[in-house]
Amino acid sequence: MATNIQNLKNTLRQEVKQTLSRMCIEEKHLQSNYVAQKLIQHRKYLEATRIGIYLSLADEIQTESILKHMFSIGKLCFIPRYNAESMDMIRMESFEERDTLPKTKWNIPQPTEDSHREDATQTGGLDILIIPGRAFTKSGYRLGRGKGYYDKYLSRYKEKFDGKLPYMIGLAYAQQIYEELPITETDQKLDEILFDNREESVPYL
Repeated sequence: MATNIQNLKNTLRQEVKQTLSRMCIEEKHLQSNYVAQKLIQHRKYLEATRIGIYLSLADEIQTESILKHMFSIGKLCFIPRYNAESMDMIRMESFEERDTLPKTKWNIPQPTEDSHREDATQTGGLDILIIPGRAFTKSGYRLGRGKGYYDKYLSRYKEKFDGKLPYMIGLAYAQQIYEELPITETDQKLDEILFDNREESVPYL
């Protein structure tokens, strides 16, 4: 059964990858702007001080405008730092730093292992965590890229903070919303998914 679910996940990841590759830059930009506006007007975002957020790849909802807004109003920003087995959420000091951080083999900017920075789980935790994914359901289930970084991070976070998790928000293109996904007991359900739902005619795959 586990092997079957994993095969379904891998097939779905490839389908979503192909769908996103057919989206033009303009459409990605429009949807990203809409989702970003939904987020920065969200009550949980406005109330939050410590925010975890990803630095976007080309096929993810773009977070550049969100990062700019965070720094402009004094939010504390934490971004993923990946290694071979796990990830941590590390303090980012300024928006401009995004262009100077070294990049991983996946082309993701992140602080180096030897840089002395605040680790969110070693200090006050996070108020909200903004999460990317390959596919989502409206109810909050998420399909990641297959490495399990976020699920493992959230498991460690739970242990550290006595079962408490930050409020978790997924960001998605309309084309990433599915009616259901293949899931297992280790898949962490998110609290909310923000996506471009302006057009009822947008087909959900």
